[in-house]
Amino acid sequence: MVSLVFVIGTLNIALGFALALALEHRLVLYVPVWTRDRSLPGATLAPRTPTSERVELPAQGVESVSADSLRDSDRKPRPAAGGPALADEMLGTLQRDVHLHVDTLRQLEDQIRGLLADPDPATVRACAEQLAAAGEEWLTRQCAVVRTMADTRERWGPHVDVERRLERMLLDQSPAIETSCRALAAIDPLEDAQAATRLVREVIRLVRDAHQLRDGVQEAYASLALRGVLAEPLDLPAHADRLTGLPDRVGLALLCRAWSRTADGHSEPRPIALVDVDDFGRANELLGTRAADQLLQAVADLLQREFAQGAAQVGRFGGQQYLVLWQAGESQAAGRQLERLLTFVAETPFPCVGQEYRLSLRSGLTELHPSEDVAEVFRRLSGLTELARQAGPHRLSVDRQGDHPVTGVASPAPAAHALPDPVSSAVP
Repeated sequence: MVSLVFVIGTLNIALGFALALALEHRLVLYVPVWTRDRSLPGATLAPRTPTSERVELPAQGVESVSADSLRDSDRKPRPAAGGPALADEMLGTLQRDVHLHVDTLRQLEDQIRGLLADPDPATVRACAEQLAAAGEEWLTRQCAVVRTMADTRERWGPHVDVERRLERMLLDQSPAIETSCRALAAIDPLEDAQAATRLVREVIRLVRDAHQLRDGVQEAYASLALRGVLAEPLDLPAHADRLTGLPDRVGLALLCRAWSRTADGHSEPRPIALVDVDDFGRANELLGTRAADQLLQAVADLLQREFAQGAAQVGRFGGQQYLVLWQAGESQAAGRQLERLLTFVAETPFPCVGQEYRLSLRSGLTELHPSEDVAEVFRRLSGLTELARQAGPHRLSVDRQGDHPVTGVASPAPAAHALPDPVSSAVP
């Protein structure tokens, strides 16, 4: 009896120590529970991206992403690199890893959507396992990054607010990913006729979270660029969006900052607008991310055709948002062009995957003045676009008096202009 009490006490102490260690390092490991042993032979799937092919975190200032790096006994001392170099390496590596994660999810999404017409239970089960594994792997990756950020926070110096915002995004996403993993673990293709449909819903959620993190990394990069932390020349081709080929948020930030710092104080301001595709998440849910990307590309092509004649610069600001920067003194022309764009989109459907879809755009228009804080201009644009969103579809919100934005109606759109639901039966 004494021996039994001793063993139980020892186990309690060990478990308590392990829990304390996990909390100290913010380590969360999710292990799915497959409650039934169901043998479903015959499933064939394309191989997932091996972990060995994933981008490793640089040795200087950031720990490795391998499973061994999560064990304290394997952690090696890091050089005391910090500041811009540390931020650049960490953000760059995280951005590449996000791209790899999205590519993996999209491969699985293609296979899952192919099952909707004929959902073979064996393949559905195999897809669920692979998708759960991808979610678990990414969750562990996020935990490793959060730990690294906590360990290196003091080396971010005056830019620690950027690190904290990104860390908060990672922490906020973790419960949603865990929920998706649990939902995937509970899918039973033998008992649930809608198992393939549920897989589509979960993969869309995981892709959405990955896209949000991608945009968060871009926002962090752009914030550092606007502070002059990233000592790099203005090279727009080096900051091209993967989908559209347009300048990304970092390239746009560098472009605006360069003009603001070098323009003569007597120069006329440059009009600048944010164009947002309204409620675009439904396109991802109804059509799939690849088809939705075709719509985003179509919008990018339209913006290029509409504004390139006036030598305006068009870029992808993030997600379903685009930024347009005109030449100095073109404010009135910019407003007319935006109204013409919104009217055209309200009346014209976009072809995609053999059907036509109507999109809704909203936009905010303001001006960038010489020596003005570009970050503040971006915040003002976001506020103007939100005002347009509240006013309804196809609206333009114009900043005419600095602190007094005026909302104008470009072309009121009837309800029929909303994205239709031709495949709603596929995703309840």
